[in-house]
Amino acid sequence: MRPNSFSPGIKIWAHQGTPALYPENSWIGFAYAAAEGVDAVACDVQLTADGEAVLFHDRYLDRTTNACGLFADYTWPELAGIRLRWPQGHLSSHKLVRLADLLPRMPSNTRYCFNLQSLPVSREKMVSRIRDLVHSYLPETAVELSSSDPATLLRLAEIMPRIPTHLILDSFDPSRWPALVNLCRPAGVSLHYRHHARWLAMDSGISATLGGFENPAALERTQWEGVSAILIDDPLWLLSPSPSPGEQDRPLTKIPHWALPVSAGGKEL
Repeated sequence: MRPNSFSPGIKIWAHQGTPALYPENSWIGFAYAAAEGVDAVACDVQLTADGEAVLFHDRYLDRTTNACGLFADYTWPELAGIRLRWPQGHLSSHKLVRLADLLPRMPSNTRYCFNLQSLPVSREKMVSRIRDLVHSYLPETAVELSSSDPATLLRLAEIMPRIPTHLILDSFDPSRWPALVNLCRPAGVSLHYRHHARWLAMDSGISATLGGFENPAALERTQWEGVSAILIDDPLWLLSPSPSPGEQDRPLTKIPHWALPVSAGGKEL
């Protein structure tokens, strides 16, 4: 899969799997993205209270699951049974996924960007866990690592110097961007596409990964100077003409059996 109007040098990363269609960071979302031929899947990774690396973005469980409270307060056995929500908000039969369970099941040629949601109190444990999982399941050439925490990126560069790192830049205080970049000297930065012009104006020479695209039209309005990759919620946004939205329009035959909810026989309850 390659978008008709994009430079072949720009990588296409599936953001959280395929959250325009499926629950964020779910088995089925990553399986579908890999089947569509993206250049990499971008996974959010957090540590549970007992040190398991789990694919999840928010600090709190409330928005995307049927549980509530701070993610980091829960152990993996406590989280394993909760259900993820569909993009529209209703519950699915899909569950949270450990990174150690995802990696052996994905196609062997899959590339990854792990976005580490690291907290200062667990930073060292996060870095060590990611190192162990990468060395157990993947060649270092198949991985890139991102974080909004410069200290995490510095530690990653120390223990896995051959893996590219990306600093996630927030939009709240762009005046701090140069200092943060100088602190950890990442291979690239990641930011919302609406702030790309401001990043270019800083003339850092560091390429950007752009995300935050709401729909295919947002892609068409974007300038691609200095962009190395884009994060998208649906790989088929990049094809022309744009497909009709909705999971019912997508062929489930591309998705392996292991990614479908067993309890529902491959169909949602």
